[in-house]
Amino acid sequence: MLERARRYAPHLPAVVYLLFALPLLPLHGVTYDAPALYSAGDRTLFFLTHRHVPGALDFASRQEPPGFHSFFSRDDEWEDPMRYPVLPGLVAAVVSAVVHDGLGLLDPAAAHHLGLVLLQALALGIFARYAIRFLGFQAGLFAAVALMLFPSAFGHAFNNPKDWPSAMFYGLAVLAAGEAWSAAARGTSSPRGCSRGSRSLRS
Repeated sequence: MLERARRYAPHLPAVVYLLFALPLLPLHGVTYDAPALYSAGDRTLFFLTHRHVPGALDFASRQEPPGFHSFFSRDDEWEDPMRYPVLPGLVAAVVSAVVHDGLGLLDPAAAHHLGLVLLQALALGIFARYAIRFLGFQAGLFAAVALMLFPSAFGHAFNNPKDWPSAMFYGLAVLAAGEAWSAAARGTSSPRGCSRGSRSLRS
């Protein structure tokens, strides 16, 4: 029983977060800089589904590709899609295409926000897994719950496709690297590349 609880514990912060976050989706508006990256996500999805359209992914062009339409405008922060990762916006676009366009649920803004909320839940699950392996069961789970309830994390995860996803996944990369190095130093199982890197550092 205890082993099963430890196995499923990393999923707990993500599930609890969704239970808190999903009812709050309609209460969140669109920030001034979010439309540019939401539009870029919509355009990236358009590119993936319309590969024959010339210039579909040319963010430097002021002219939108023929056939493309987005509920959001890039005008307020025109250069953001060329400076920030578009992955969160793409996830939001895919979720919106399913939930809003396909199922007719939620308005376009809330449907895009849902994509960010699901991305945050995934990140929390990954964070909890690595934190438990790196810090131990109790400390790692507490760290994941603390991150879930951190005001900036909870608030920005709804409608910030730029700053918070970048910070969250950068933190995940650092945590995963630290856990892999620690596992290699202990001689336990870890990716081969990390094991070889750790041995070279010790030599």
